Amino acid sequence: DAEDGTLVHVTVVCGDSAPYGVAALVNSTLTHASGGTRAALRFHVVTRPELRDALSYKLHGALPGADGLITVSAMSDERLAKLAARLTPIGVTTDPFEMPLLWVHHALPADVPRTVLLSSDTLVLFDVRELYSAALNGKVGAVIEDCSVLFENVFNYHHPLFASKHARSSCSFDAGTMLIDLKAWRKDEVPMRLIDVLGTQRR
Repeated sequence: DAEDGTLVHVTVVCGDSAPYGVAALVNSTLTHASGGTRAALRFHVVTRPELRDALSYKLHGALPGADGLITVSAMSDERLAKLAARLTPIGVTTDPFEMPLLWVHHALPADVPRTVLLSSDTLVLFDVRELYSAALNGKVGAVIEDCSVLFENVFNYHHPLFASKHARSSCSFDAGTMLIDLKAWRKDEVPMRLIDVLGTQRR
């Protein structure tokens, strides 16, 4: 896609008080961005409430050239507690903060149309606009396939649960690295559907 001035939103979740990975992510993204992309980049770093101020101070100190491009916000403890209350009865004991696909749409401003969600240990070695501008053709998001790990090595895809849904072998993917259409994500209630899938663990 042409560099048309459209903002490029990159989101990263960081629960670590030492944001070395996030700093490297931002630096690598800026280093490999074209001039047009660099001016359009907006980084949304989401952390825990108690880490917000310190993380913002450290990131802006480590990346003075990124002033105005980085916003550090916090996911509310109240919303995370509500998620935990929904997950515990279905046997999911993982800290909801570690499951951003269930809440990332709440953590970003309503006017952000889509975002590239990256793991905090990611290094970006190309112009991230290429990924941000990918055509989704009505889908809620897109992932990058990892064919070094097949789903058949992770799931018993012959189980009746997968019949007519995913009853075949295919490449796996890292759900921490995604392009998300936030409007479609909300409209299709993807977080609720993910929780429904998580609820099948007991069965």
